[in-house]
Amino acid sequence: MSDQCTNGSHGALALAEPATKQGQQRLAAISVGLGALGLVTLSMGLALLASHGYAPFLIIAVLLCGIVVWGARRPAAVPLIMLGVVLVPTPAFGLARVHGIPLEPSLAGITFCAALALWWHRRARGASVPLSGYAFTSLLVLIAASIAQLGISKYAKITSVYQLPPFWIAGFLLGSILAADVRIADRIGLMAVPPAMLAIAESVTHQPTLWSDLIGANGFDEDSTFGGANRVASTFGHPLVAGAALVIIAFLVLVQSGRRPGIFFSIVVTGAVVTVSRSALLGLAAGVLIYLTGNHRQRSQIIGAIAVTAIIGWLVVSLVPALNAAFESRVLNAPTQNETIRLNSLHELKASFSKNDKELWFGRGLGGSKIYLGQTGGNLGFGVYDNQYVTSLYDSGLPVVFAVIGLIVLGIIRARPSARMLAPLAASATTIFFFDGLYWPVIGLLFWMTVSLATAPTASRASARAN
Repeated sequence: MSDQCTNGSHGALALAEPATKQGQQRLAAISVGLGALGLVTLSMGLALLASHGYAPFLIIAVLLCGIVVWGARRPAAVPLIMLGVVLVPTPAFGLARVHGIPLEPSLAGITFCAALALWWHRRARGASVPLSGYAFTSLLVLIAASIAQLGISKYAKITSVYQLPPFWIAGFLLGSILAADVRIADRIGLMAVPPAMLAIAESVTHQPTLWSDLIGANGFDEDSTFGGANRVASTFGHPLVAGAALVIIAFLVLVQSGRRPGIFFSIVVTGAVVTVSRSALLGLAAGVLIYLTGNHRQRSQIIGAIAVTAIIGWLVVSLVPALNAAFESRVLNAPTQNETIRLNSLHELKASFSKNDKELWFGRGLGGSKIYLGQTGGNLGFGVYDNQYVTSLYDSGLPVVFAVIGLIVLGIIRARPSARMLAPLAASATTIFFFDGLYWPVIGLLFWMTVSLATAPTASRASARAN
């Protein structure tokens, strides 16, 4: 009887096996057909876009996406979402349209939807990607205050509300995904290397806005020179933004331990160094300082990476005369008066406290200070305070800023992240002391990404896996 059952079961398996193979073959044929259809559609779309003047976008996007996809599998999703924000030069956001596209609102909406979809998809599949309640509440408080200020401040504009917060929320969601799966950091490194290499190439070729000029988004060319010496801007269009973005991304890359992240870190930091941005150098120092408080393995990795970076940076600065001149004038022999605009910002803030200025309590709204300075003669002739903390105190108001910072600190205390997870936040928080970083889409996304990373409940477990 048992033999009959056994024979029967073998027969059933024999019948099922061809059916399974047939089903697999059918699915494979459908997959190939859909893939071919998708490839034809994509090719036709690319050809149509190229014929309408979008060739520069397409060439660079295909190259960078190819690099990311070649070196990645599932973890490629996060850097692919970040790629759009990193790729488009920030000066383009100062223009109403680039090639007919309203750039900032479009990219803000796409980035937000893509990040939310990815985060929700991972949650639906059972992946642990929780958000820090404290840090997420701080972000909601900041956004809610900006909406409320539309009705109480004559300087508040709705455009800033729907253009900036989507980048912040997207960064926060991406940071929680990175905290849960540190393998993503390696793919972020692959994404960051081309912009860093472009920055180095710009310094060698004396073309500080190479990419910005290519697509006609060169609204900040005047900021690319100092004393006749070139300052590169890489894909970001502005030296301060380029330096800050590359330094922050470099520490995000170093979230994962290993030799390859260390190599990526050295290349990306070198790209930041050639921007001749002092804020980037201070951000680098802040991140390294946090790393040195970590365990022995963390210290060993950062010391090795810094040593390699120092050698590469020294070679690049020494071999490029224009870069050497810029470094001498801006870093080694920088006069104190160059900081006049930032010192005056602090002086104005002190005077506002003395007068108990109501705007310090209720805020001007996101971007309100730029409008205010434009109407009142500016900050020594400039339309910015060049300090995100001063700008935030005026725009969001003292209670909101203190609440946001306090909630982020509580999130960090609750998560107790390792130095590896905290270093990116230290770097980003330092760089934005020297310019209005959160109002630049790429820095806003990266800053809130580092906040989420440092406060994520999974930060300790993820860093343990990384080590």
